[in-house]
Amino acid sequence: ADISVLWVCVRGLVPVCIRPPSADNLMAALPTLKMMMECCNIMAIMTTHGVMKLMTSKAGSQVVDPKKWPMFVETDEAVNKKKVTIYKPPTPEMIAYLDFSVNSNGLLTGVKMSHAA
Repeated sequence: ADISVLWVCVRGLVPVCIRPPSADNLMAALPTLKMMMECCNIMAIMTTHGVMKLMTSKAGSQVVDPKKWPMFVETDEAVNKKKVTIYKPPTPEMIAYLDFSVNSNGLLTGVKMSHAA
């Protein structure tokens, strides 16, 4: 089974996992992602090559200008590359992730969750 995931990195590369768009829900999912891009300063999007192609397709370009997408990091390429990283464990105060939901006014809001939470 093909498992697709979409991670966006916002404000200092805090990872946020969101449901990726599919061919069935592309026109409904991209406006939400566009709103996140505008309000949260998304720096990078990590996803599979297939999801990236869908997001930057002709249909997707009707919702989001392809030039406005942040950097894409294709995860299916990452498994084939040699990893060179120096791990620095997070402190309890560091932001672990942002939890997004739509508030009563219909706006997308994020709640910062620390490693201590």
